[in-house]
Order: sequence, then C-alpha cells, then structure tokens
Amino acid sequence: MNKQYSLKDRTAATTALGKGHSGEERLLLLLKKYQLPDDVKSVAVTIFKKTDRPEMREAASKYLDGLAVASSKLPPVAELLKMKGDATSGAAVFESYCSTCHVVNNKGTNFGPNLSEIGSKLSVEAMYKAILSPSAGISFGFEGYNFKLANGTTLSGYIASQTEDEITIKVIGGFPKSTRKRRLWRRNRLPDR
Repeated sequence: MNKQYSLKDRTAATTALGKGHSGEERLLLLLKKYQLPDDVKSVAVTIFKKTDRPEMREAASKYLDGLAVASSKLPPVAELLKMKGDATSGAAVFESYCSTCHVVNNKGTNFGPNLSEIGSKLSVEAMYKAILSPSAGISFGFEGYNFKLANGTTLSGYIASQTEDEITIKVIGGFPKSTRKRRLWRRNRLPDR
C-alpha cells in the first residue's frame, strides 16, 4: 500500500499476500476496508478469479470490477465425455486455476500432487470428476491441517515430513516450514472442500 515502492514491487507484494486461503481472507479484508489501492486491484481480480472458494469470489466481486461470478452450468460428465477436448483451452484453464497448487511438466506450484502423469493413472471420466470436484478425493499424505504454534502463529498445509523432534509443514504456495514439535501447540484437520 506504500506508494514509496514501485508499482512492480507493490504488485508482487499483493500477489504474495493473496496466496492461500488465509491470504485471500486478508486481501478481502483490505477490500472491505477500502484500503487496497486502485493500481493493484487488477492483481486482486486475478487472485479471486483463481480461488477455489466461490463464496470468496462472490464476496470480492462486491468490491472489484471485472470479477463476475461465474454462473455457467456445465453439462453432466456423461455429456462431457462425448465432446472433443481442446488442449489449448485446457492448458489455459490449468494455468488459471490448477497451477496454484499442482505441477504439470515442470509448470505450476509444487504443493499438491504432481499431475504430469495423471492421464496414465485416471480414466477420462475420473479426470473430469477430479477437475470438477478437486477436493472430493484428497490423495494420501496431502490431507490439510491448521497448525497452531506456541507463539500464536498459524500455518495451513500438510505434513511433508516429521521426525521424533521436528515437523516440516508444506504450506500453501509450496514452501516447507520446519518447526520443533515442542513448539507445536495444536493441529486441526481442515475440512475437505
């Protein structure tokens, strides 16, 4: 928000702020308080267009021009299976939505499972179902938690690794954060979306 910094730096800061669910919530709060500068609102539009939470998109649309709430109805999966796919459009959809958590052919964010070989693992019907309801089947080891540390910090992510003394949490955005288990006050399983 500080105009002493270049637009490029403030745009990068807004993008970083909007990462993950807690970041989206902080960004929405700035919008509700009318504190987000106009020259970075286009970044917020991009962030809320990519969110996997329709309620966040709808709430943000009250404060952002260009953020229409999608109301298009897709045909049932059985009808989608009869249609011919479009790789270019599919790549654009992946880049806009899926790449915030997944990697395909070294593109995207290394947070959720790597999807580079997904075509050899799932049927076309199963892929449609996974795309339309991505949280319906969380892969083993990617179950989400909120971790509350003794110092009051909260981390959202999943357990990447742990030893007897230390736990490494992969937080939204794909970054590992390690902490001593004795500093971990509580962990709560996040509900599947």
